[in-house]
Amino acid sequence: MADHKTASMTSIFAFCLSIVVAHQNPLPGIPNPSNIYPYPYLLPNAPYHNRPPNHPGMPASWLGPYAVNRTFPPPVRTSKGMVQGEMIRLFDGPGTEWDPNFKKLSVERPYMERLTVVNFLGIPYAEPPTKETNRRFLPPVEKSAWQDTHMALTYRHVCPQAKHFIDVMVNRYEMSEDCLYLNVFTPNITGNPTYPVMVFIHGGGYHWGASQLTPGHMLAASQSVVVVTFNYRLGPLGFLSTGDIHSPGNYGMLDQAMAIEWVKKNIAAFSGDPNRITLFGQSAGAAAVGLHSMSSRSKFNFHQGIQQSGSELAPWAVITHWEHAWNNTKKFGELVGCRQFTSKDLMDCFRAKDFLELADAGYEFKPDIGLFGWAPVVDIPPYRGILEPHWKFLNKAPKRMFELGEVDRAVPFLSGVAEDDGYGFLTSNKEAQKTHDFLITQHIMDDAIASLLKTENYTVNYEAVAESVRFMYTYWPNPGNVTMRRKMFVNMYSDIYYKSPAYRAMNFRARQEAPIYQYVLNYSREASRDPLSKDFTRGFVPHMEDLYFVFGFPYLKLACQVRDPYNLNRCETTILPETYYRKFMEPHQDFGQGDRNMSDYLMQMWGNFAKYGNPTPVRVMNTSWEPYTLARDRYLAINTTNTSYMYDSYGARESGYWTDYLPRSFFPTTMAPWPTESPIEIERRHYMVATWISVTLGLIILAMLIAMCILYARKKDYEDDF
Repeated sequence: MADHKTASMTSIFAFCLSIVVAHQNPLPGIPNPSNIYPYPYLLPNAPYHNRPPNHPGMPASWLGPYAVNRTFPPPVRTSKGMVQGEMIRLFDGPGTEWDPNFKKLSVERPYMERLTVVNFLGIPYAEPPTKETNRRFLPPVEKSAWQDTHMALTYRHVCPQAKHFIDVMVNRYEMSEDCLYLNVFTPNITGNPTYPVMVFIHGGGYHWGASQLTPGHMLAASQSVVVVTFNYRLGPLGFLSTGDIHSPGNYGMLDQAMAIEWVKKNIAAFSGDPNRITLFGQSAGAAAVGLHSMSSRSKFNFHQGIQQSGSELAPWAVITHWEHAWNNTKKFGELVGCRQFTSKDLMDCFRAKDFLELADAGYEFKPDIGLFGWAPVVDIPPYRGILEPHWKFLNKAPKRMFELGEVDRAVPFLSGVAEDDGYGFLTSNKEAQKTHDFLITQHIMDDAIASLLKTENYTVNYEAVAESVRFMYTYWPNPGNVTMRRKMFVNMYSDIYYKSPAYRAMNFRARQEAPIYQYVLNYSREASRDPLSKDFTRGFVPHMEDLYFVFGFPYLKLACQVRDPYNLNRCETTILPETYYRKFMEPHQDFGQGDRNMSDYLMQMWGNFAKYGNPTPVRVMNTSWEPYTLARDRYLAINTTNTSYMYDSYGARESGYWTDYLPRSFFPTTMAPWPTESPIEIERRHYMVATWISVTLGLIILAMLIAMCILYARKKDYEDDF
């Protein structure tokens, strides 16, 4: 018996020693467990930025000691190779009551698995567009095939953007030009049913954001849809344009188009239906959804769209003149020390710069005209260069395409806004920050109007335009009421940048007799109504508020990614690491039951729209959503789950003011002044014009000669006959 015990103890010791040795010196081809842990910065003594590269060829069965109670389904075959995902157990979800005692993730409770979802994180869809690969400022190229299984177990790099924004990311410091990855969240990969697909485009004004900020676990699991999120190039690296062939721009939009193409081609392998793809986005992502519906590159790769607080007709959505883009690029070049005269030399200078310098300078750059310095551009005209097919994205301005009837598909759309999307302009106003509770004086209001009109280039008859805007946004029942003046301040920005463009776009789409659904969100999180919370919004419903509910955040805080290996009733890692809450919410802030109800409400309607093209094929919490038509512009006012009602004509007057009355009455000038050109540029432009004239005249003369030869030949044949 003693010998048996001794042998057992010896074998146990040897086994433990082998684990330690293997952990410190893994066999060739088998990575260190800390290198494959989805969140290595949560390991003891691990640096926050420690996120190693992927390890192709790693056996899915060998995932280290932190794989306790983790489930790895069979790999999925894509058009480029095999990918390995992970099944995530969610022990909260719609239909459960809020537990006020469960305030921290460390609190133990019996394990209650409610829903499961299989996530594939960090699947590459394009080759790295980096300085080292000479792909910077070029259209994306499809990712080449890989031989070994790609371990899609962790989010990948964030696309370059200012450090100011990286601080709110889960994986801050992990910024790289090698960032073109996507994530797939599917309810099941082994069953027979195919699920509708929802592809999300993140917002951020085209210069910040990442797919990591909107985890698709709860939306996919609770609504039985496949959710896809992805990264795309941002700021100058994604949208810089010289207005000619040397940098036509739209790299970020071409990234998006390639990601959508990847979904169309591969989503069936993840139990997604390639014939039921809904593109949805928020803010700049919502504008992108509208642009993809107009682009010949994208419009046939999805079937319907959802736009949350953004429109392709917004003043900031598209740069419509190449002169405007070229002027922005030259000014940006001065900011980063690139003062070359020609666009070719200027681009060579940009390519030699470090991406961190370009990203930070891209945030600091403020254009002379327009809200954002970086945005999609209309394809350059032929006299500026002939684009190859893979460079083309948008051949005309969106408004012009609507007016000419060139949006040739009646795409179902669900579109809406938050009641106070312009709230961020209030909190970022430096003068308002100096006042108590952001109260707006008349002086601050007048300065804001002046700044807004300068941004949107209303320089002709400026005083009359300013007086018109001041009249429109004065609370006439009590003009001196500073609280109402604050509300009118927010309304002004909400109307011009979000509500009016959305209303105008829906009118254009309704002319095509497409199913259109309009909403306005009047509900905000319970924490935003608490004066003691840092999230207190003074009764406003701010921009991005809808994302908390659409992606099921009130339920995700109780979602378990990895079980504690020593106590299976407790989470070791959650889907949203604590860093996310420190930056976006109060520490350990709990969502209330009203927040949970609203999340359930919106997820159901968004999911129904993806499945049926109708958010309420049957009533959802006593709501029946009527479509928007030209005859009756109905919209759903989302107040609470029990008090949401249908009304008429939301924002019609404001839309008419900004999109029709002001432009028609005061004739705004060209969107940007003509940039100062060097003699070389002037000579080149003259040479191009002369060349085109010569070619055109040559073709005309050639056509005349051919016609004369044909007539002469016919005449000769006629004479020979007689």
